[in-house]
Amino acid sequence: MTLDKVNIERDGLKEKVKALEAMKFFEVNKAMNLKEKVLKMKMCITMLFRICGDDKMKRIIVFVF
Repeated sequence: MTLDKVNIERDGLKEKVKALEAMKFFEVNKAMNLKEKVLKMKMCITMLFRICGDDKMKRIIVFVF
């Protein structure tokens, strides 16, 4: 193998690593956003239970879903 081929192969591998890092970054952000949404939903449901009480909340949940 010549030095030029090695450099070209190395550059190709660097590009693949950058692409994989970008995909990883995207997936991490997606997971964090989903986790944040779930946490907000849990907080809203908890607040509704505290405000409305168990009996009214059961009717509201059945109505919404």
